[in-house]
Amino acid sequence: MPEKITEFKKETSVVKVKKENVAKKQFEGLKRFFIETRSELKKIVWPTPKQVVNNTVIVLITILIVGAFIWGLDALTSSILSHLLSSK
Repeated sequence: MPEKITEFKKETSVVKVKKENVAKKQFEGLKRFFIETRSELKKIVWPTPKQVVNNTVIVLITILIVGAFIWGLDALTSSILSHLLSSK
């Protein structure tokens, strides 16, 4: 009978050690993640305010050009379809 109790204690202590090792590895992984994230954030080159304004103007001009192009295609298609449907 004492042999079974000893075996059970050994098994539970092994399980506890394995759980502790898993928790320790998870904590180390999380710690390493934050360290690497911080080092990557230090590598970022942030744009100057002048670059931000310049890029914003470029985007707005591009939006206007593309919008005008789509509006022109829509007007052309509408007029072609209205002529085709009214001639019948």
